[in-house]
Amino acid sequence: MDVRNNFLSHLYIAFDRNGIHSFVDSEELRKGKEISPALMRAIEESHVAIIIFSEEHASSPWCLEELVKIMECKEQKGLKVLPVFYKVEPREVKVRRKSYGRNMAKHELKFGKDSEKVKRWKKTLFDAGNLSGWDMNNRKVGIRRDLIDRALRYADGLPLALEVLGSFLYGREESAWDSTLHKLSKSPDQTINRVLKTSFDGLGGSEREIFLDIACFFKRKRIEYIKEVLDNCDFDPIIGIEILIERSLIKNVNGTLQMHDLVQLMGKDIVKHECPDDPRKCSRLWLFEEVQDILREYTRKNVIKAIVLDLPTPKEMTISPNAFTNMRRLRMFIMPKVHIFSRGPICLPNELSWLEWANYPDLEFGPGQKKLVRLHVKNGHIKQLGSNFQNFINLKSIEFCDCKFLAIVPDLSSAPNLERLYLLRCESLVEVHQSAGYLDKLKILSISSCSNLRIFPSTLKTKSLQNLDLSYCHKLEKYPDIPEKMEHLQHLDLQWMAIKELPTSIENLVSVETIDLGYCENLTRLPLSIHKLKNLKALYLYNCSNLAVFPKNLENPIYRMAIWDSQV
Repeated sequence: MDVRNNFLSHLYIAFDRNGIHSFVDSEELRKGKEISPALMRAIEESHVAIIIFSEEHASSPWCLEELVKIMECKEQKGLKVLPVFYKVEPREVKVRRKSYGRNMAKHELKFGKDSEKVKRWKKTLFDAGNLSGWDMNNRKVGIRRDLIDRALRYADGLPLALEVLGSFLYGREESAWDSTLHKLSKSPDQTINRVLKTSFDGLGGSEREIFLDIACFFKRKRIEYIKEVLDNCDFDPIIGIEILIERSLIKNVNGTLQMHDLVQLMGKDIVKHECPDDPRKCSRLWLFEEVQDILREYTRKNVIKAIVLDLPTPKEMTISPNAFTNMRRLRMFIMPKVHIFSRGPICLPNELSWLEWANYPDLEFGPGQKKLVRLHVKNGHIKQLGSNFQNFINLKSIEFCDCKFLAIVPDLSSAPNLERLYLLRCESLVEVHQSAGYLDKLKILSISSCSNLRIFPSTLKTKSLQNLDLSYCHKLEKYPDIPEKMEHLQHLDLQWMAIKELPTSIENLVSVETIDLGYCENLTRLPLSIHKLKNLKALYLYNCSNLAVFPKNLENPIYRMAIWDSQV
């Protein structure tokens, strides 16, 4: 009780703050003469026991019996025991000096000097006094609480980490604690690493690759995003992630993948040890300096599989046009905050599956089949999608945002599996090739705020299309013809377009629910066939100042209609 309301309470709070479940005996459990079954079970089921030896610890027979049970579990079950010597010296416990001597003398008078109980207590105190632990005698309270909190934050619930830290930091000064914890935050302790690695060594090849990708790149990222990336890099992320969760290597927290800091350091350490002296011979790169050194020149043969730079603030980098020439294994390249300088178009490897790149320069691909699945560029300097855009059989998603120099979207017939074409604020874009209107797998076609777009497919036969957005394309005057029924298109956004009318074939949008024609100031009439859209629920015609003809006798009720500033 002499530590319950100060040191112990601070320690308990620090444990709780760092997600470590701890059991502290209460007065209710101490009412009997014997240890309660609840406390016995708590000791037996624990991974780590922390014994706080205070000045009055030995005054309580109950505490001594608790100590006996803990030491028994240490010998029989491998329980990790960490003693904390609070305002007492370890030798006082071991040889029963000062308060420990006085209190044991009282027990001898009460129970008998030769009683088995007293003999058991003496032996247990001797054994416990020999354990390595923390001597808290001469530490200032503020410094002690800070260092303990940092140590617990590092351990983050891992019993092994607590044991290693306890052994190493025992008897050391505050400066040694501070230095050790700083070093461990950068590089993992090898004793901990070796034990943690046993879980990694038991994984299959695919699960190892998934684990290393998460450790190096994707901690705290959305699980759905991670699954999409890994799935498109030829892994099975659903079962792979389940296995990693079962092995306690990762956990799903509110839809994001989380990983213990020490487990993450272990994963990164595995990659670094693939070749400590040459990052070209490591499978993954995530440090800016290493990536910059490799990409600024023509690269020699290497084994790099993935490059991901997730920087807190933007940085600049110069890349050689031939930097990727020998990256035969590169499957993933993600650099959302790096401004690129290059002496010419950058030639990317055909093996690349996933590309996310801000401030992207002009690109080229070599001849032959491409593995690329996603092409995502933001604020890029790209002017065209390569001079020979062919053999993109695997490509599912193209996204260009704020690419001010992109003028033409070329023939996309070589990407028959494209599901998403997203172009936002590409102010120089003039033309989208006619082939975009014939992509059977296309689900999302969004070309918004491309203020100079004039040429768009004249026919839409994209039978899988679900969403069409041509809003804020101020110079686009004509909506395409729809020769066949489109069963999946539900939302049509045509705000701020220059169209004068919709084609009569609009009736083939049999599933459309929403049509937005707001601010289409050149729109003069709606076709009579619009009344055949039986699923239409919302029609917006606000600020269509020249709209004069509106069909009557609609066959279905429109639940939401907005018409103002028009002649209707």
